[in-house]
Amino acid sequence: QILYDLLFKAAAETLTELAADKKYLGAQIGFTSILHTWGQNLMHHPHLHVVVPGGGIDATNKWVPSKKKFFIPVKVLSRKFRGKFLAYLKQAELQFFGTTA
Repeated sequence: QILYDLLFKAAAETLTELAADKKYLGAQIGFTSILHTWGQNLMHHPHLHVVVPGGGIDATNKWVPSKKKFFIPVKVLSRKFRGKFLAYLKQAELQFFGTTA
């Protein structure tokens, strides 16, 4: 439960912060996140699928469309998410045992 919460928190903060940056969109966005706990091979593989609109609402309540095919570059998105997730993971001070350790 703790890890899943961290996954959602890091993803939400990453998308919200980067979308608000004028370099990428400069707007507030909404999104829907879906947790998947298994991969195609039916092995445990928790990950999120996130549906994000192609734009957001700016400070004047006007719609700002995305300027590019992807409004946030994948490398920027992944680095920020990874940093947030790892920071929250360290704060959680979880203990792992057996093969999970």
